[in-house]
Amino acid sequence: TAMHTFPSATTCTTSTTSQRQQRVISHNEAAVLLQSWRTWKDRVSASRFAQADEEYIAPRDALKILVSIVEDKDGQPPSFDAMRSKMVHPGTIEAARVLVEALRQPARLNDRTLLSAFLISAYPAEVLDADEKDKRAKMLAKASCGLVSAIQALAGTLSEGSISSDSVREVCSRAIAFNELFHLWKDADLSKLIGNMTKSAEQSWIAYLSSCEALSYMLEVQGGSLDPDDKHDPLMSLRMRHEASKAGARTHIKRLRVSLNKLVGSEEGRQLVKDAKERALRQIVEDNIVAALKEEVNQQYQGSSFQSDDGERALGGKKDTATNAHCCDPTGTVEKTTGLGDESALGDRVPSEILANEELVHRILLTDPSDFHKLSWNDQTSEGSVSVDDFMARWVDGSRLHSTAGASPEKMITENMKQAFFDLITEDLGKGDYTSMQNVLLDLHESLRKLVPSRTDLHSYLRDEEVKAACSVNDISALLLTAADALANNLEAPARASSTLDWIRVASEADAEAHYGLSSRERYVVASCAFLLFKTEMCHIDIANFRLMEVAPLIHKLGPDYKLGRLNARFALGESPSIDELKHKLPSTNAWIMSMLASPESQAEIVRANSTGKRFACLKSRGFVDSLLFSTNQLAMPEIFGIDTARIMHIRNESRLVVIASALGLHISNMSRADPSILATVPLSSQLLEEKRQELYSALRAPHTDQKQFFAAVADVVISFALTLGMPSITPTAEKSLKNTVAAVLRGFDPVVKLLDNRVKQFMRNVCKWQPSTSAPIPMQTGRSMLKGEDAPSARSTKELFVVDALKEAKKSGFSLFADNLIDVGDMAYHVVDVAIKSYGDSVLDRLLVDAALTVSE
Repeated sequence: TAMHTFPSATTCTTSTTSQRQQRVISHNEAAVLLQSWRTWKDRVSASRFAQADEEYIAPRDALKILVSIVEDKDGQPPSFDAMRSKMVHPGTIEAARVLVEALRQPARLNDRTLLSAFLISAYPAEVLDADEKDKRAKMLAKASCGLVSAIQALAGTLSEGSISSDSVREVCSRAIAFNELFHLWKDADLSKLIGNMTKSAEQSWIAYLSSCEALSYMLEVQGGSLDPDDKHDPLMSLRMRHEASKAGARTHIKRLRVSLNKLVGSEEGRQLVKDAKERALRQIVEDNIVAALKEEVNQQYQGSSFQSDDGERALGGKKDTATNAHCCDPTGTVEKTTGLGDESALGDRVPSEILANEELVHRILLTDPSDFHKLSWNDQTSEGSVSVDDFMARWVDGSRLHSTAGASPEKMITENMKQAFFDLITEDLGKGDYTSMQNVLLDLHESLRKLVPSRTDLHSYLRDEEVKAACSVNDISALLLTAADALANNLEAPARASSTLDWIRVASEADAEAHYGLSSRERYVVASCAFLLFKTEMCHIDIANFRLMEVAPLIHKLGPDYKLGRLNARFALGESPSIDELKHKLPSTNAWIMSMLASPESQAEIVRANSTGKRFACLKSRGFVDSLLFSTNQLAMPEIFGIDTARIMHIRNESRLVVIASALGLHISNMSRADPSILATVPLSSQLLEEKRQELYSALRAPHTDQKQFFAAVADVVISFALTLGMPSITPTAEKSLKNTVAAVLRGFDPVVKLLDNRVKQFMRNVCKWQPSTSAPIPMQTGRSMLKGEDAPSARSTKELFVVDALKEAKKSGFSLFADNLIDVGDMAYHVVDVAIKSYGDSVLDRLLVDAALTVSE
């Protein structure tokens, strides 16, 4: 028998058959044994909740404060913003700290981690933003609910007059489980982010190292001498391309290094960038990128032989296909292709970074030529007229959250990361540390120089040595004035320069920070630097988008061959794949075509189709619309539409919303007994009615977690719309009837919804098969008409003709009230299937379609 006596003369007595021995335990060992006793720990923790202190928050008071986070005065859960406001209150944070200390939880469970459990338990979807397959997020949400419930139960025992040690033990157990799951979930996101950043660093190293090799070889080819003013240099275009690639990759690597240092520390960040460089070197050797670049330089330098082959390559010839594919993409991101669809026809006239971005090429193909001016690099558009006052308002304390309202989650994350970065710089300036601000100013100078790489006179105007010598906020402010003057008077377009000139005017005043309502001079300087960086970035975006608009017509013409080559390379189809290879390597596409032919209507239409054009028309209507857009059967996305998955989902959702909104619009019109012509043309003639129309569509799109709240919100908008349309009043009986009608429409039980559902399918069939009119042109006549109104009609673009025909079809089908929304998704559907047919029609789709039709007939 072992016995311990605390705290004095602690002995351990062990009896054996032969002898008795006695061992004295030290006070430290006794304390360890006592503290590891779970029952004793729970009782001590429970005793802390019985204490009270008038000057500090006691554990029992902290418990009450935390329970009040998830309950309003009326017992209902508060809104997301209300709960978040409670959590950031200093008293709430202090209460969480007191509770953690009272429970003696592990060090990794701090006050903010504990508060996160309350927000996750109430709004798991908004906080975790995870898909259905994320098991970590599901387990974390469940653990959060368990911890909050245990804390509420502990508070319940407190209200009864006594604290149960069992309740304390339950809270401790739930807290440990939540803490472990929370850090697992957080570390998983961090690992994914670091992986993406290191992969981006690897690609940037490839671009940087390969460009360095190319530039070094050019210098060697030209005998070691280079005249920058030589206008007849045969390697000028190649040199400019590689210099730009080298500078851009170097800047990107530096920014990634800074971001990694903040995430994992400077030592690990340096090692990650070093490992990315080593992987890039291995890939350059494995893909033989340097040899391909040298061959490109040799061809360019020879001149005559290169020009003799240029015509053949521009027409899509097969000569030097593999070489051109490498030359167009020195970073190694473009895959090797064979056959018709590679980049050989585009490589000599389209920048390699465009060809490496298949999504960008695809967006150009989906864009009507009349909308080329709307194209943007990486789907990023430069903002129009942003005033300096609006920009500075985002930096006023308390207004930051409202500046990103309505933005996409990606943009909100980007803006918040930028804001956090500049907040750190502001803190450094307050401490007298100017290093980070100097680095940002050097980046601003470098970005301004890149706008005019050949204007060395402007380059010298921006003095980097003065930036490195800056040692006060006034020095920084003077340097910003110099950069702003160069930007507004030499680099920006007049329309863009107005806001920069406004900033210069205010910056010359003594109390510039007070003009914008900023709290300190340091914050004003940082905000001003962010403003100038923003204006410089807009100039870069304008230049990139202009260059993109220049090459868009060429990509639009030769892009289908490019996409076919990408498909061949991705699925290893080869130059002339057999029908069995197509069926084996494109199983989802073949299954989609077979599902289309399962319909008797499709079979009959294919049998009657005696030409390729008619078979493609059937594929567009019966295949794309019936068997993909509105398919009721579960079907894997065909490989040829893999890049359009998000667009197809958008078309489905918007079509469903248009059907529901149009059905509600018809009921509103019938109840108000308004003239149908009022709702026949959008936008509606009355501004108030147009606002109600937009409000109805927005109500249907708004996210709701509770079905009753969703039905009630839509019903309120419908009633308001009916009253605005001319309905004099609404009785309780009529209101109840209207709400029942709204519920029936939203559930899909209304007959009007079923009717419009069939009509929207027919609308999509018609617009996807649509072809521009091929009527003879109007004959040209000499002379000038002297009568008004007899001028010859101006030529319309393809999109304008499409919109006219689609509008007629929408009105005929009963979608007048929301015709604009339906035409937008109809235009998207038309271009998605049209690009697929042009790219893969003859080589893939028609062969699979004919084979499937023969198989079904047998």
